[in-house]
Amino acid sequence: MKLPACDGGHQKPPLPPPPDPKAEEEWELYLATSADITDPARHPAEAEVRRMTAELDLPL
Repeated sequence: MKLPACDGGHQKPPLPPPPDPKAEEEWELYLATSADITDPARHPAEAEVRRMTAELDLPL
């Protein structure tokens, strides 16, 4: 990605930051352990249906 130079065009853009050496390892750990990745897919409405059912079955 190139960053824009100043409007006059006489200034070179700054160098990009160096890559983080731990980024790849942290990404792999996230992919292996995140509940967003490892849990089975569920429809978002399932939680709403459970909540509505629980409201109907209130203990007396």
